[in-house]
Parts: sequence; structure tokens; C-alpha cells
Amino acid sequence: MGFLVNVFFALVSLAAIGAWFLSPGRCPACRGPQRRLTEEERLDHLTAAEKSDEALGFRHAVWECRRCGEIAKARRAASSRRKGSAAHLL
Repeated sequence: MGFLVNVFFALVSLAAIGAWFLSPGRCPACRGPQRRLTEEERLDHLTAAEKSDEALGFRHAVWECRRCGEIAKARRAASSRRKGSAAHLL
């Protein structure tokens, strides 16, 4: 029984860490919450250079602040498993 409880808490901890790691975080301007844009909205905010990057295999995640409207972008390799990661903010 104790083993199953430990496994349960380990899985819950991993899920929480993964959710935190993949979340867009807070707006750099006002510290408000951000939302990830849909595919159509995302494409509207990409520059011509970023669209060219996408043709080369890079993906751009785009977030919008719900409070002030600030746009944040992150570029990653298309094969990356860390979807939504803001590790390389542009």
C-alpha cells in the first residue's frame, strides 16, 4: 500500500512540474496571466522572417497577456517535445 501511495505522489509531482514548466508564465510587462494563441491568431502575429523560419522547421509559440495585450513569442525546433516552452523568448 505504501508503495502505491509513493508512486501516486511521484506521478502527481511530475505532472505538476510538467504543467509549470510548459506554462507560458506571466507577462514580462505587467506580470498578468497569458493565454496561448490559436493557430490562426498565431500566424497573424508572426513576421515574414518568423514565417520563413517555420518553413525551415522551426515553430513559434505566441502568447498574449490577458491584462495589457502584450505579445510574447518563443521559437523552438519543430521536433521539440516541449510544446509551449518559453525557453527561447525572442
